[in-house]
Amino acid sequence: MSVQEIEQEENFGKNSEQLVLLLISGFLVFLGQSLIQILLEKDRWQAYVLTALGMMLFLLTAHSFTRGGFPAWFHKPIRAISHRLHLQPSDFHLLWSAPIFSLSAWLAAGDGNLMRSVPIALTAWIVSILFLLSSHRDHLKRTRLEGWSRGDTRIILALTIFAFLLRGILLDQIPWVLTGDEGSAGLSAVEFVDGRRNNIFGTSWFSFPAMFFAVLSLSIRSFGQTIFALRLPSMIAGALTIPAMYFFARIAFDRKIAFMASAFMATFHFHIHFSRIGLNNIWDGLFITLFFSFLWWGWKSEHPKKDGSSALFLLAGLILGLGQYFYTSMRVVFAMLGLWITILAIQDWPAFRKRIPGLVSLSFGVIVVIIPLAAYYLKYPDQFTAPFNRVSILGPWLEQEIAYTGDSALAILTSQFKLAALAFTHVNLRHWYMPNHPMLLLIPSVLFLLGIVLLLLRMKDARYHWLVLWIISAITISALSESTPASQRLTFVAPAISLVIVLPLRAMIVWLRDLLPLRRLLPILIPGFLLFLAMGYDLYFYFVDYSGNNQFSDNNTETANAIADYLLDLDSYHKVYFYGPPRMGYYTHSTLPYLVPSVTGYDVFVPILEPPTEILDEPTVYIFLPERLTELELVEKAYPGGKTVVKKGRDILTLFTAYQID
Repeated sequence: MSVQEIEQEENFGKNSEQLVLLLISGFLVFLGQSLIQILLEKDRWQAYVLTALGMMLFLLTAHSFTRGGFPAWFHKPIRAISHRLHLQPSDFHLLWSAPIFSLSAWLAAGDGNLMRSVPIALTAWIVSILFLLSSHRDHLKRTRLEGWSRGDTRIILALTIFAFLLRGILLDQIPWVLTGDEGSAGLSAVEFVDGRRNNIFGTSWFSFPAMFFAVLSLSIRSFGQTIFALRLPSMIAGALTIPAMYFFARIAFDRKIAFMASAFMATFHFHIHFSRIGLNNIWDGLFITLFFSFLWWGWKSEHPKKDGSSALFLLAGLILGLGQYFYTSMRVVFAMLGLWITILAIQDWPAFRKRIPGLVSLSFGVIVVIIPLAAYYLKYPDQFTAPFNRVSILGPWLEQEIAYTGDSALAILTSQFKLAALAFTHVNLRHWYMPNHPMLLLIPSVLFLLGIVLLLLRMKDARYHWLVLWIISAITISALSESTPASQRLTFVAPAISLVIVLPLRAMIVWLRDLLPLRRLLPILIPGFLLFLAMGYDLYFYFVDYSGNNQFSDNNTETANAIADYLLDLDSYHKVYFYGPPRMGYYTHSTLPYLVPSVTGYDVFVPILEPPTEILDEPTVYIFLPERLTELELVEKAYPGGKTVVKKGRDILTLFTAYQID
């Protein structure tokens, strides 16, 4: 490169740095002045700080125009840091300013159900992410996914369509009832629909991050307060996990493993079930799979500076940060990542050092996305710990077990970990999916145990470190929470389980080729047949055995769904007097207010001893559970001429009796 070309490049770099700093300074002053208008007086100092910072940067940039460059005290450290991070100075400015804009998003949003300013909050947050991506644009251009072919694209497209079909068919009928927790999630989403809430940077029902309910509200806006609308986002997240699984396994292993693992996961009864429930559990599997896909893609780069791997680390960080806005098991990924990089640093420090700039980019990605939510948690730490505290065994639960059993705390914890570890192959799942069976059926269970052996044999490989940490994290979460093994807390490990299952199948292909060199088809046919059997029986088990027998329910949930169906079939709006307490009230299960929001329910808590005297000025329905059916005679006496309807359940027993007065 000639001297003239070097000078032109330096001038271009200086000009781009000046342009970026002008952009940053102007936007900081704009945010500062905007926040002054919406912040409380006691909080306005934060807006003044942003304004002052913007003005200082503008002064510095203006000085560079008049003096022909930046002062040495600013120029030298910026270039030194930029060089270490493999960035241009202008890109480094975009990098360090992104967290400031993300923090501004929190200030503009506030901690209430309604944002102080929706346009400013969302603009600042989106700009912070765009600044991050722009800071790594040169790295993004240099990334290459080696070995990917049109065949991979066709496979991933076919698997995605297959996954969508299995998770979308009869979505509002399988599972056959809408649970109360699904209804509660739906009602929280309705708050976004009707304008009672718009802040995505706080928490909502059950102290879960509100962004999930905002996503759920988009479906409800489109399809109304229906079961289909409530379950559609979970179906999409679950189906998209299949191509994410292929992408992950293709990058980390090879095409055969990628195809087998994603094909099995597409038919995995456990994953299909949670893809059909209107809750946030299923999202973590998608985020953690995408996270490690980009993390490993960047990590395996032999020339991090030349291959643009920092951009891949950045994308991994953005995904990890975004995953914190959905289900809480994604929080364990921070511990997994810390342990994983510590192991790799010990194994090969020179190789680890090359990837430090990438890890810095990853950190910025996480920080920028998560700042608004993290700031909320810092102000309300009880909201952060609530999902753990309500299910943790470390506290009153453990004390009660010690008193009840007489065992030591160590013995009880050991038993918990044993139950959690055996949930994959021996111990029946509990709570949100109780198929009277462990997570894995017979053939997958055998393959999983063989896969664990292969994992232990290959423990020097960083890919297997991650799988082991993934499974251990799931066991730990399950063991340290009540109702072990609670199925809903294991959803994020489904991709790892699917991958471990196919490891012995992949090894079998290699070994059979060595043993049967003249039999070209057998090495593929035998593992393929085993996989086909496993996939086929998983589908039969879920759609015929489990769902066909309506196992997913309890009496109260079935009753609430039957009442909702009955009320939706009525020709006009009705007022409901519900004779259900103490077993259940009208609003005990959010199923009813979610599915029939137009109906107002009144619980009759005390059994009546004489005919009611309320004046009926609109169509009214009296609903009696079987244990309070004797009170129907008094209502009929007060309001003769009504219509009696008896609804029976799956076991032919009466769920409720309705007396309809038009």
